[in-house]
Amino acid sequence: MSIINGQSNESDQSFGLASSLEVVATKSQQEILDLGPSAFLWNGDDLPRNVGSPPSGYVTKTFMTEWRRGVDQPGYMSFGPYFETGGSVGSIFKIRWIMSIDNRGGPEEDVLTVDCVDFKAGGRDLFPPTTFKVKQFPVNSDGFIVFSRREVELKAGMSIETRVFARGGASLSLYQLRYDATFL
Repeated sequence: MSIINGQSNESDQSFGLASSLEVVATKSQQEILDLGPSAFLWNGDDLPRNVGSPPSGYVTKTFMTEWRRGVDQPGYMSFGPYFETGGSVGSIFKIRWIMSIDNRGGPEEDVLTVDCVDFKAGGRDLFPPTTFKVKQFPVNSDGFIVFSRREVELKAGMSIETRVFARGGASLSLYQLRYDATFL
């Protein structure tokens, strides 16, 4: 890794930024990962799925996928992204699914199940599957974030898969999956 010192201009110096910024040239993805916490993002329509679809009627890319209650069959509306750790170790300290809910059923109906597994280890749970019911979602808000409170330890050779199983209790839209990770 090599560091390239930046040249500041007068406006930078007036804000006290002179020589406080640097460009770091890297030679590999591993060097980028070694720099500290990193965010990894996937849009809803970038992830594989068995059920659901991107919404219709858009001229451009939607960046989301939806599962419609009463139209789609229960199943995985998202799985993957098969995040490869390679030779790295570290942890994913936060996993977030950014979603919305609509067309809700009764309060006891199951809406979705999320889980995280090591695909290369035959789907070994990295945290247990968690199912959410209609009553667990705020009544006056359609948007929500499911996030992990458990840190996922990363070991060399893993392939991380996070899944959303639509159960049928409400219509769902998945906008983004985000991992916040550190590597040693």
